[in-house]
Amino acid sequence: MAYSKTSRSIRLEPSNILTAYCRTPQGAWLHSTIHLSTLLGNFDGEFRWGGTDFEQNARNIRLEGKKTLKADLMKHDGTWNAAEINLDEGVTNMGG
Repeated sequence: MAYSKTSRSIRLEPSNILTAYCRTPQGAWLHSTIHLSTLLGNFDGEFRWGGTDFEQNARNIRLEGKKTLKADLMKHDGTWNAAEINLDEGVTNMGG
């Protein structure tokens, strides 16, 4: 299930660690963290699942709402691209 629908107090700390309280099947709330740098890469100025260390060539990293990660990502030619990705596409709540 998409994490944003079963999580609250979702934050980005400092720029690549997603933290939230995630609901368990029993209804309890567990504090959870995930390092987005282990899931997302920067491929010529665009976020891509399956890559790593996106933040090494990024600036203005921020979370908009509960599920949209935005940043300016550097392209191969050295220019910056305003990129965004829906975190619900690759982050799930697996039991809290």
